[in-house]
Amino acid sequence: MVPSGTPGMPPGPAAPYGPSAQAPAQSAPHDAQFEFIMNPQKSAKKGLLLPGGSFAKQLALIGGGTVVLIIIIIVLASSVFGSHANLTPFIGVAQDQTELARVAALGVASASDSVAQNVAYTVDLTMTSAQQQTVAYLANNHKKIGVKQLALKQSTQTTQDLSSAQANSTFDSAFMDHIQQLLQTYASDLNAAYKTGPGPKGRQMLIQQYKGAELLITQAQQPLAGN
Repeated sequence: MVPSGTPGMPPGPAAPYGPSAQAPAQSAPHDAQFEFIMNPQKSAKKGLLLPGGSFAKQLALIGGGTVVLIIIIIVLASSVFGSHANLTPFIGVAQDQTELARVAALGVASASDSVAQNVAYTVDLTMTSAQQQTVAYLANNHKKIGVKQLALKQSTQTTQDLSSAQANSTFDSAFMDHIQQLLQTYASDLNAAYKTGPGPKGRQMLIQQYKGAELLITQAQQPLAGN
């Protein structure tokens, strides 16, 4: 029954109950663990920085660390792979020097012409010193070479030719021909060793030895004094 004095008034809304009765709550902040999804730009900016530094400083630190890491890698690679350098051409050079010194010693003992004698002495001294340099370079690069290996280019044919020439009184000219051929081969082998790309010490040694070979070739091309 509707009370008097309020004709036609509809009944008021029912009192709210249940969860809707509570005051509307403010939007809860996003969970921190989902911040990178809800606010990717903000999260990305934070991710680029280490705590307590500006973006430029962080880049500088990262860049500096990268440079240090690269240097460490280069040093380690050099120490690990440096012993695997191609030393075979240097062994060939040492063998050339050994054979040149041997043949030059035959000239020192048997040459009679003054030009041939000078060439023999110069080649002997130069090749003996050069061979010692090359052997030391190989040893410093962990490659030892023995006397037998050094003598592998010894030519019995050259020995026989010079012996026959001495018997026929043509030793001086035969000696000059053989020494020129050996020097040409030696210069070619020096050039081949240089092309393998050795380190600074190896390059410097090869350049000096090549210059010496050129001078010896020029000297060996002189005519004999008796001609």
